[in-house]
Amino acid sequence: MRTRSEPLRRERRKACDTIIVPARPEGFEETFIGENQWYAIRLGKARLEQIEYICAYQVSPISAVTHIAKVKEIVPYKDTGKFLVKFEGKAEEIKSIPIKESKN
Repeated sequence: MRTRSEPLRRERRKACDTIIVPARPEGFEETFIGENQWYAIRLGKARLEQIEYICAYQVSPISAVTHIAKVKEIVPYKDTGKFLVKFEGKAEEIKSIPIKESKN
């Protein structure tokens, strides 16, 4: 069953050039910061060409988006159906954007 907001979500997704990935401390330091890449990302093939930036959401206890990097290329990751995102350079630290908890 489709909701009224589904077409709106699709339009937003088409306009979005940034992906946000969750990162645990060890993976964040070793891979996002140390290797300038992130892997095993699920992305629809239609979105591959539109992605220009990747942001890291550091999980608890930080619970905030803290870094952004310009995407150099996105390539298949092994035979997983997922992708490896390579950065143009080092990820830049940004002012933390906390994720608010829902009020449900």
